[in-house]
Order: sequence, then structure tokens, then C-alpha cells
Amino acid sequence: ESGLLQIEAGDPSGGRETLEQLLKEAGENPSWSLLIETARARTLIGAHAGAAELLALADKAPGKVAWQLDRERGRLALHKGDVAGAAQAMVRALDSCGDDLDTFILAADTFSTDVKQATLAQKLKALVPTRLKGRPEAEIIAGKLDLAAGNRQDEAEKAYNTARDALVKGKASPRRLAQADYGLAAISYFKQDDPNALSYLESVFLHDPSIYSAYLFAAEIEKPKDPKKAFARAQQAAAFNPDSLDAWRLIGMLAAQLGNRKLLNDAITRVGELAPGSDVLRQLQRLRP
Repeated sequence: ESGLLQIEAGDPSGGRETLEQLLKEAGENPSWSLLIETARARTLIGAHAGAAELLALADKAPGKVAWQLDRERGRLALHKGDVAGAAQAMVRALDSCGDDLDTFILAADTFSTDVKQATLAQKLKALVPTRLKGRPEAEIIAGKLDLAAGNRQDEAEKAYNTARDALVKGKASPRRLAQADYGLAAISYFKQDDPNALSYLESVFLHDPSIYSAYLFAAEIEKPKDPKKAFARAQQAAAFNPDSLDAWRLIGMLAAQLGNRKLLNDAITRVGELAPGSDVLRQLQRLRP
């Protein structure tokens, strides 16, 4: 419980360390819940290979809860850029997860990444009104879906503000509050209100630093005036998700802007591993002096 509370309080690295120590102490017979929660913690801080190892063990462990396993498989797939695989796992997880907030938020994030995942969107729209009735996360998911629609920013902003007010009033955990701040940051970014976007993003970094895409938003805002700071943000995104193609693309672009050939070559190598023959790889290769 201490490890899980650390994650909810905005310290995913500390939570992971606590869970890893418990896993070590458990020896050859860790409980199923310890396996799945440590796998989640590993994914959140970018330890993807270790997360995959624990998920394989959890799949064979006694006491397995199928929807939780699907949720964590979906989280890992989304981190690794397999959106179709993530969507399939999240559809299965939603069937039996009850009112688990993490599952619903992750499912909405998966759809936001690829709006062609219509089955996932339909399931969310069908289940949220009953399973999350009266909870602030219902508004957060509405906001995510509105933003994904591309033409409903005003509706999304209203939903996120409603959610944030309820979360603050209810003294919700920092990790839950970060979801509302992240949504409001995205809206401010799309409206080109950079000062407000950065203010909300700083709150996200404090309350849930594992939201790696927040660093990418900040880097895009800071890139024109402070490329060194933007570069550091992009590196933070890659640290929390070393399989993020967007993070490595931005690292490469900023390395070229800063005249750092070594770091540009490092980014090209990583993109070549993640997406060989891709447009992103060719884009970075053209930046070589």
C-alpha cells in the first residue's frame, strides 16, 4: 500500500523502488497483486522490458485477475506505440473492471492517440455514464473525447474545469488532479496560450511526472526561445518512455538546432531501432550536417 500511495502522490519512481524491494523480499513466490502492481510501476517510469517480464509471470500466477492483466498489457502496448494492441486490451479490460479509474483513463488516452479505434470509443461512451456516474473522471474522459474530436475545444475546456473543481473540492490525490491539469494544458496549447499551458504543465510535472507527453508539450512551446530547455524536456519524455517515437524525433530536431552532432546521431540510431524506414527517420537523417 505504501508503494501504491507513493505513485498516487506523484512519486512513481519512489513507488517503483518500494514495490521492487517487496518483490525482492518475496523471493520465488510473489503474490499476483505484487507482480501486477510492480509491472505497472515499471511501465510508468519507462522500464518496459522489466514490465514485460513481470506481466509474463503474472499471466501464469495463481489469483490472476484478467482485466487487470489486460489493463497493464494495454498500458505497455501504448507506451511502445502499439495503439491497436493497446485498444484491443483496453476493450477487454473495460468489460470487467467495474469503476476502476485507471482503466477508464488509460482507455480514453488510447482512443485519443488513434481516433480510428471506434470500438473503444463506443465502449467508453456506453460505460462511463453508469460506471463513473458522479465522479470527476467522467468529465475528464468527456474532455479527452471532445479534444480527440478536434472541433470541441470549448466543450472540453468546460469538462476539464468542472472535473478540476470537483477534484480540488474532494481533496483528490495528486495523480488524479494531474489528469485535469494536463487536459487544461492541452487546451491552452491548442489555443496558443503558452503561459497558461506551461503553468498547467508545471502542475502536471509535480503531481504526476509519468505523463511523458506533458514534457513534449512543454518542449514544443519552449523550442523557439529556449532550445536547451526544450531539449531537456524532450529527454525527460524519453526517460519516462524510451519507446516514444515523438520524444526521439524531438530530441533529434533539437540536437540539430543546438549543433550537437553526437546527440543527433544517437536520436537517429534510436529512431532507426523503433521505426526503421520511417518518415521520422528520414527527416532526422536529412538534418545531418
